[in-house]
Amino acid sequence: MSDLRFVALLPMKGHSERIKNKNFRLFKGKPLFQWILEELLSIESIKTIIINTDVVEKLRQYPFMTNDRVLLRSRPKELIGDHVSMNRIIESDLEFANADHYIMTHTTNPLIKATTILEGMKKYEDILSAGFDSLFSANRYLSRFYSSELKPMNHNPQNLIRTQDLDPIYEEN
Repeated sequence: MSDLRFVALLPMKGHSERIKNKNFRLFKGKPLFQWILEELLSIESIKTIIINTDVVEKLRQYPFMTNDRVLLRSRPKELIGDHVSMNRIIESDLEFANADHYIMTHTTNPLIKATTILEGMKKYEDILSAGFDSLFSANRYLSRFYSSELKPMNHNPQNLIRTQDLDPIYEEN
């Protein structure tokens, strides 16, 4: 990898509509957020990890949060809530961090490994020279999908072709 230096954005809110205390729940003996944080910290080219959060004081209780590469950032009041667009939170962090290259992930990625992140960083570096300025990962699906109104989205029920011949649908991860 070249000498590109990255800032990692790791937004984390204290409240979750679907799972109470989600980011602090234990997953294999550690709080959920600790898994991705440890992977990000293991990557030398990530110079800073910004955790934009509304629970700074709660996070300060964890001893590993004293790492000098972790920056706890109190989320501005206007960006707190269940219906605030993630774009606004990212935009706020981009203005705050003033870096050239960013990685953005979520605390709900406990199984992602540093090797996968490094592969993405390498791919990003490769596409920079081709004029691209961003990269995201996605899951590819070859299945028959329906809308909430049960209307076919990517196939014709009158002509059920093989699923491997369907146009794939991609889910951002």
